[in-house]
Amino acid sequence: MKSISKLIALTVAALVLVAATRAHALTLIVYVNPTTWAIDTSGYAGDANPPNFADTQASHQDQYGYWHYRYYTGGLFDTVVIERSDNHATLQTLSCNNMFYIDRSVPWGYKCDNGYNGGSSDGVSGGAVLVGKAFSNGDFYIGGDFTTAGGWQYSSHFSCYRWTEGWSGVNGVFANNAVTQLSWDINYKLVLQGSFTYVYGPLSSGGASGYDYTYPPHWIDYYKTFPNAYWNN
Repeated sequence: MKSISKLIALTVAALVLVAATRAHALTLIVYVNPTTWAIDTSGYAGDANPPNFADTQASHQDQYGYWHYRYYTGGLFDTVVIERSDNHATLQTLSCNNMFYIDRSVPWGYKCDNGYNGGSSDGVSGGAVLVGKAFSNGDFYIGGDFTTAGGWQYSSHFSCYRWTEGWSGVNGVFANNAVTQLSWDINYKLVLQGSFTYVYGPLSSGGASGYDYTYPPHWIDYYKTFPNAYWNN
């Protein structure tokens, strides 16, 4: 009986340790120029690994002709501490899931949290953001080994954080395994590469969704609007 009780106690202790380890925060410390808020990409701190990309620019022209800019960083972290690069004084602490952006005009850092059913769901979950590319309208496409983006169920491994709408509409566009590279072809189509065997989503602009087993698949952001984009090879 004592042996069984001891075994149960050890098992419970092990489970508690595993839960605590999983719950352990991954903090990324980034250093920014205190005047421009540009990230110093030569070094990072914290218990998170260095980001997979940092300070990647997305630009958007509003209806009045003014340009706005965001600078995205992606990786595997749930807390970001933004410090001055000269004296390491903390400027901001941001709770965010695996991606965030800085608006240097404010200047301030923001988590990617708008656009889920009219509410919010922060960043991506289930894995890291590995790559990111901005379209000319400011929409920011990401690939990785994450399982959901913006809280949507069918949004694994490939998604888009739209400039105005955030994660709205990304449900039902995904890859079945990790997306590790994003690049442009000569026709400005987004080319995906990775360990996936198929992608899913619209197969024509405004058309029905389906599976595309072509490798590498091409995504065309038709007339620069995500809802009309589709897989096209």
